[in-house]
This record gives sequence, C-alpha cells and structure tokens, in this order.
Amino acid sequence: MLPFLLYATTGTITGWHIYFLLTLGAFGVPQNAWEVISLPLALCIVICAYISLYRPVLAARMALVASLGMWCFYGPAIVATSRAGHLRLLTRIQGAALPYSAVFLLVLTTAYSFVASGRKSESIGTRLFPGRTGRSGRIAAGVATAVPLIAFAVWFAMGLHNSQLPTSRILLPDGYVGWVRLEFGVAGAPPVPSEHGRYVFKIPVGGRLSTSSPERFGWSNDEYFYLSPSGLRPLPTRVGNGRMIWGKVNGERGDASARRQYEEFFVGTEEQFRENAGKGTGENPPDASRK
Repeated sequence: MLPFLLYATTGTITGWHIYFLLTLGAFGVPQNAWEVISLPLALCIVICAYISLYRPVLAARMALVASLGMWCFYGPAIVATSRAGHLRLLTRIQGAALPYSAVFLLVLTTAYSFVASGRKSESIGTRLFPGRTGRSGRIAAGVATAVPLIAFAVWFAMGLHNSQLPTSRILLPDGYVGWVRLEFGVAGAPPVPSEHGRYVFKIPVGGRLSTSSPERFGWSNDEYFYLSPSGLRPLPTRVGNGRMIWGKVNGERGDASARRQYEEFFVGTEEQFRENAGKGTGENPPDASRK
C-alpha cells in the first residue's frame, strides 16, 4: 500500500497546486506551457497509484517519467520565485503549505519511483517496495478512494447551493488607475449600503474603503464602474475585451483579538497591472494614480 499512498497523495497535492496556479490566469497572471502540461502529469501519477496495486514496477516507471516531466515546471519555477521579487504576490496568495508540500512529495515520488523502477520482479516485494497487492489491500484502496470522493461531492453540492451572493457594484473615481483595497469588519466604519438588491462599494480617491460589514464569501458577478459627472462608465472584466480589473485577492490580517478581512484588486490595463503586480499587498495603500 505504500506506493499507492505515495503516488495518490503526490498526484493529488501537486495537481491541486497546479490547478490553483492555472486559475490565477483568470486574474492576468502569466502562465507557461509546462504549467499546463503538469496538470495531466499529476493525474498520471494518481493513475499510477492504482496500477501499483497490480503492477508495482510498471507503476514506478510511469510515475518516474511523469514526475521528471513535472520537474520541467517546478525546477525553473522554484528558481524564478526565489529570484524575482515581483512574485511575492503569488507566494502570499498561495501560502506556504501547498507549494512546499507539493515540492516535498514530488521529491519523494521521484526518488522512490527511481529506485522501485529498477526492480526485476513484480511479485517479490519487501516492506518498502511491496509486490502485487492482495485482495484486502485492493479493497482498502477502493474504500480510501470512495470516501473522500463522496465527501467532496457532498461538500461541493452544498457549497454550490449556498455560495451564490447578490451582485456587488464597485464605483471607482473617474479615471482611477491603481490598486484598490476593501477592508471589512472595521469598527466604527459605515456598513455597506444596498440598492435594489445590490451591494454598493463607493471607492474614495485614495483607493481604500473601510466598512464595518463582514466579508461575504461565495460566487458573485460583480460590476465595476467609473463614477463620472455624466454617470456610470462600465469597466470591462473579460480578457480580450479591454479588460480593466486584475489580480483580485482576498486575505486576512491582525491578531486573534482583532482580525480583519480585506479584498484587493487592480484597476488598469494589463501592462499597468504587470508593472504593479508586486505592490498590491501590505498594510499601506498600494501605489495608485489617476489618469
């Protein structure tokens, strides 16, 4: 069962990490081809977990090829992240546990599969490198797979049912370019007003808005506008349509007695977002300007 657990855990954690990185593309974060290729390679390692129950040497060889392929992404990414200061934003978004766990498990899988792939017999096994798994082991593997899948399906269905939020309208000063920060749960600040079933966030010139209302989590089709003397000018939010909203992130700061949630996003062109990608987090308001 050791190779099954190792391959299944590695494929799941690295796949989740890479999927998370791919979702950042929706916020304008650049991607590369190996990042896309690594996702099916992570799935391949999960498949190797089930093959290892019957053909452990074959599974090890497949896992070795897949893990080496994933290193084509993780190797340069580790070097680039350690050298480029502008990637601090991604580090804060991801947190430490997920990327570190993915790298650690990938190291273990690469080393283990390299040694296991050199074995000559599928049937002869040891405690560290077992042979074919017996019937009871295969049943245990099936149960270990079914329980999390059922739990995830129930959680996902409940989350989909409860996660829809009313649409929010974010009103920005006319011509504003820069980072915007919404701070929730601020004592003494006014609550978020609601008009016709929509929450309305009127952003001041400085780019920071504080409210006593708690942060609301879930799916919402938010609308962004420049507030000008002549009325509201909608801001595009889709790629390929002159997109003006980028890098939306949520976070939390403060101690246990006064925790405060916040949300940040960038207003401007893609080029302006890339120039300011590392300046959007922190205690002080991000750099901002007006056209």
